[in-house]
Amino acid sequence: MENQPHSDAVELEEIKLGVAGGLHWVHWIVLSLSLALTFAAWYFSQSQLEAKNAVKFEREADQVTALILERMGKYEDGLWGGVGLIRASDKVSHTQWLEFANSLRLEERYPGVNGIGVIHNVPRKKVATFLAQQRKERPDFRIHPEHKEVETYPITYIEPVDINKKAVGLDMAHETNRYTAAKKSRDTGTAQITGPITLVQDAGKTPGFLFYAPFYKGGRQKTQEGRRKNFEGLVYAPFVVNKLMEGVLARTHRHVGIKLSDGEDVLYDDHVASQPDYDPNPIFQRTTNVELYGRLWTFDIRSAKSFRAAATNSQPYTILIGGLLIDSLLLALFILLSGSNRRAVEYAERANRDLIQKAEHLKKSNRDLGQLSHLVSHDLKAPLRGIKTMAAFMEEDSKEGLEPECQEHLSKIVGLVGRMERLLSDLLGYSNIVNREIEEPLELIDLESLIDEVCQLNDRDRSAISINHPEIKFAATRFPLRTVLNNLISNSFHHGAGADKTCSIQVACRNIENGMLEFSVRDHGPGILPGQEESIFTIFKRFSTQDERGSGVGLALVKRLVLNAGGKIWLEHPEGGGAKILFTWPFAPVPDENPV
Repeated sequence: MENQPHSDAVELEEIKLGVAGGLHWVHWIVLSLSLALTFAAWYFSQSQLEAKNAVKFEREADQVTALILERMGKYEDGLWGGVGLIRASDKVSHTQWLEFANSLRLEERYPGVNGIGVIHNVPRKKVATFLAQQRKERPDFRIHPEHKEVETYPITYIEPVDINKKAVGLDMAHETNRYTAAKKSRDTGTAQITGPITLVQDAGKTPGFLFYAPFYKGGRQKTQEGRRKNFEGLVYAPFVVNKLMEGVLARTHRHVGIKLSDGEDVLYDDHVASQPDYDPNPIFQRTTNVELYGRLWTFDIRSAKSFRAAATNSQPYTILIGGLLIDSLLLALFILLSGSNRRAVEYAERANRDLIQKAEHLKKSNRDLGQLSHLVSHDLKAPLRGIKTMAAFMEEDSKEGLEPECQEHLSKIVGLVGRMERLLSDLLGYSNIVNREIEEPLELIDLESLIDEVCQLNDRDRSAISINHPEIKFAATRFPLRTVLNNLISNSFHHGAGADKTCSIQVACRNIENGMLEFSVRDHGPGILPGQEESIFTIFKRFSTQDERGSGVGLALVKRLVLNAGGKIWLEHPEGGGAKILFTWPFAPVPDENPV
């Protein structure tokens, strides 16, 4: 017990040093975990956003490619419609073709196409006859330009003619891309497109291509030989690629840029700085090759500025900034708490220093009080013994000569001196017990033997006491427990006689929870008046003012010992009269030596 103040001081000094050195390691762990969670949440949110934008880009890129393929399929249907018209008629006149082209409503249903026309296969030997026949309706019709190929594939009809006037009579055999695709369409019986060309009717001289669908004498042919032999011509549509892209994929309807190539030739290119939506550092990019009507087109698709704007989301940075702000507030709070703790520790250290000084002062005072109690007891007992001796001498010398009243007074003086001696002895015992600093060891207690010992100390008959307790073994502090039982049983002997003048005392013991025993001492005397349950444990308080035997110290000593042991004490009024004092006492169980 004497080392406790020193250990507390050391502990406070360690805390002080830890706090004074900065934030505690626990604070740093909390801050590190908080930062880790903040960056993890930001990274996860950013990854989710990037994945979402990647899916969005892929969907839009697929949509771009699909729209072009879908539109080309629709154009192909228009070409095969023209083939069907030619098959249904032996010969299609210019007027019939005009009506057919008007029925297609090209500008509404086929945006991007420059027109739709008919190309005839005219053998060299029949060119003059062909020209004569066409000039009946169109006197200025001619085949151009001159070339050295053996075949002639002139454009006979093209609608609308106004924007395609230069193409009327143009011979497909004069140029390699046009001629190659025409022969491939003839030989395969399928729709084909040409390689990149410049349309004669395109004033801008931008890349374009022709779309062919063949027709044959006698209908569809099953063999290449049959197709070459019965080939009559082609229904075709000219395309300016820029116009096609505007009709199919208007720039305002998409958030990606497109570069369309046929081999080394660029057909269309959005990836130029002059484009308002051009993004020099696109977020996403994809290149796709598509086999399209005999040609391999390459789609280079990149995200545009509008895609970046739509894809931008402040959520990840909101999470990051919010998390960092919380971490900053947490750090500020820890710093504030650290400062408060430092001040608290300093205050606690000062208070502990004061407490240590007060404890030392209290110990010194207790020692002084102990010495004082001994001195007072010794100094007071000496004159009391002298008074008692003198009173005895006077009583003996004047026994026959004193009046009865004086003899009575002299006897009272002797009695009062005896009471004063007992009071001083009890007070000295109370002081010794209260200021006792020795830590009592635990001893194995046998309640029967302990009660026998109490009876011997009081020179009382053991048969007056009955013990009711379970057969338990326990270890407890013997001296203070014996002192408590001794005082309670002694009081019961003094005050516990019933109406028949006999004394009967019951002592009971039982095990309650939390390592405590409950003891009770009951007598059958006059009992304690209601309302005095607490006051009887006050020092110098006696059961009755007429009681000349007690000093009023015993029960106060009992209460102090019980409280010091960690128990509690109280009084009950049992049925049948008498007084019953109960108290609890800590114990340690003793294991059974012969377990079953």
